[in-house]
Amino acid sequence: MCDKKDWLFTYQEDKKIINKLKKKLKKIISNIEPEKLEEQINFSGGRKGYLTPRGNITQWSLKDSLDEEFYNYIKNQIIKKCSSEIEYKDFDLILTNSWTIIGKKNSYHVVHQHSKYYMEDRISVVVYLETPTSNHNLPGTFYAMLKEDSGIKYIRKKSIIPSVGTVIVMPAYLWHGALPAAGKRQTLNFEFIIEDKTDYTSI
Repeated sequence: MCDKKDWLFTYQEDKKIINKLKKKLKKIISNIEPEKLEEQINFSGGRKGYLTPRGNITQWSLKDSLDEEFYNYIKNQIIKKCSSEIEYKDFDLILTNSWTIIGKKNSYHVVHQHSKYYMEDRISVVVYLETPTSNHNLPGTFYAMLKEDSGIKYIRKKSIIPSVGTVIVMPAYLWHGALPAAGKRQTLNFEFIIEDKTDYTSI
C-alpha cells in the first residue's frame, strides 16, 4: 500500500475551488450543532478522545452531511495526486469520516494522530480553506513528527506554513499538530480507506 516509511505530501488546490467549498460548508454547518471536543491527551501510552485540540477551536462533523459532488472532487484529486505514494496500480478511496474545524485567533492543535494503529490503508487529508494573513510571526505552522531512522524516537521533521488551498495528505497514524495562528483559520478534513482495485489476473 503506502510507503513503509512515514510519508507526507502537499499540493495547492485552485482558490476558486476552495471558495466554492467554503461557501458550501457555510450552508452545511449552519444546520449542524458544533461538537464538544475532549481536551485530553496522554503522552505515556495513548490518547483519550478522537482528537486532542487546544485553543479556541470549534469542530463540526460532516460525515453524514456532504453531498457526493462535494467530496468526490476532493477524492478524485487525492487519487490523482496520491498515486505516487500508493503501491496499488488501481485504487479507490472510501470515505470514513469528515469534519471541519474553525480556529479563532491564537488557536492551535497539540500533537495527535487520527489512528493509533499502524494501518497503511488509512489516510488523512487536511484542506486549508482559510489561513491568517496579517501576522507572519504566527502563521499557524503545520508540523509532523516522523520517526528517526532507528525507529525509536519521534522528531519534528516536517513543517509547513499553510496558505489558502494547501492540501496535506498523510497516513492516518502520523503524529501531527498546528502551532498558534495570528488569525482565523479553517480546515476541511477527510479520512479515507484505500481500496485495492487492481486486476491481478492481467498482470
